[in-house]
Amino acid sequence: MLDMLSSGCACLSLRKAARMMAQAYDHKLRPLDLRNTQFSLLSLLAMNGSSTVSALADDLALDRTTLTRNLGVMERRRLVAISVGKDARTRHVGITESGEALLHKAIPLWKEAQNAVEEKLGKHHWDDLRTELSGILKIAKELG
Repeated sequence: MLDMLSSGCACLSLRKAARMMAQAYDHKLRPLDLRNTQFSLLSLLAMNGSSTVSALADDLALDRTTLTRNLGVMERRRLVAISVGKDARTRHVGITESGEALLHKAIPLWKEAQNAVEEKLGKHHWDDLRTELSGILKIAKELG
């Protein structure tokens, strides 16, 4: 019974795939001492401008504690700047010049990883998988 649960568990299967994929992207970004989570944060800030911690957590589907820990590391590296908002409980996060410079160095490494995934899966299969993952996100939100 337990074997059936672990082999057919959607959550376990998705988490395993996500961890392995994250490790592959981390490996590509390692020469820059950058993790894929940090790359995603820098990318989001570069595209959208500054944001609140709460909005970033929602956009990345991360809990605030994990995000705050990651942002602390990035702030110490001067990749992001964190400031207090109008409400003392609100924190705004923005990418710094150093963060933008590192992001520009990281993009070609990220593209290598991304292209490898698309090549292995095939462009059509990757597009289908992205659509399926969007559906899974909606289901997870409904369940949560």
